[in-house]
Amino acid sequence: MDKKHWVEEKFEECGAILDGHFVLASERHSKTYLEKALVYVNPEIVSELCYQMAINVGLSSKVSVSNIECVVGPSLGGIILSQFTAYHLSSMFSKNVLSLFTEKDAAGKQVLKRGYQKLIAGKRVLIVDDILTTGESIKQVAQAVEQAGGIIVAVAVICNREDVTSAKLGYPLFCLWRTNIESWPAKECPLCQRGIPITM
Repeated sequence: MDKKHWVEEKFEECGAILDGHFVLASERHSKTYLEKALVYVNPEIVSELCYQMAINVGLSSKVSVSNIECVVGPSLGGIILSQFTAYHLSSMFSKNVLSLFTEKDAAGKQVLKRGYQKLIAGKRVLIVDDILTTGESIKQVAQAVEQAGGIIVAVAVICNREDVTSAKLGYPLFCLWRTNIESWPAKECPLCQRGIPITM
């Protein structure tokens, strides 16, 4: 039996790997859901995950992590990740790394508000997120950052559950945990076809 990934063990420790019939944020269906909200209630674990994301990016020859000036994550969970990751980067390089976040507008698109556009202009940005499925929300965050004049250095996520690549995103991508949790478009969902009710 293969040894479990340490991030998977952390999710299990938090009771955050759920079985059922789920509709993901991407609108795809899956029998497995990673409930990151149950991870976020454990600050020590979140801090460790964000520290490892900062280290992951820092060890790459593709990215000059010491030049990162700002971390941006999508609300809601990305706010927490942005805070912890910015804190660890600030400590590692003895400088102030800003922690910002995007929010959904009336159309459900991730945008910068609260005057963050001015704070991010001209700065080198690390985008962070929790669970990467299709990459669409990351692309929205990236678009908001670039429209405000930010320079995206890399993207870092806790879990890449659909094997999204750097080429697909258009930026260097760093993942703590790569897994392959099956999901399907709603019309092809075998759980729907068997009449299994949606859990959430």
